[in-house]
Amino acid sequence: MSTEKTIVNCFNIKIAERRLKQKDIAEKIGITEDRLSRILSLKSKMLAEEMIMICIVLDIDPNNFRKSA
Repeated sequence: MSTEKTIVNCFNIKIAERRLKQKDIAEKIGITEDRLSRILSLKSKMLAEEMIMICIVLDIDPNNFRKSA
């Protein structure tokens, strides 16, 4: 599984566990709901800044996604 798929899968799991709405997350990070939907369905690549902001909203440490050397 690609790194991006792994990250997005983790995001989707957290969103489902916490029963969050994409609309609320999008508002908090300053993007449209459509943009977030495209990111979470892997139809659009996410920017690094978007990844960090989603991690903050979902209380995920972005360092968890770093590859071990």
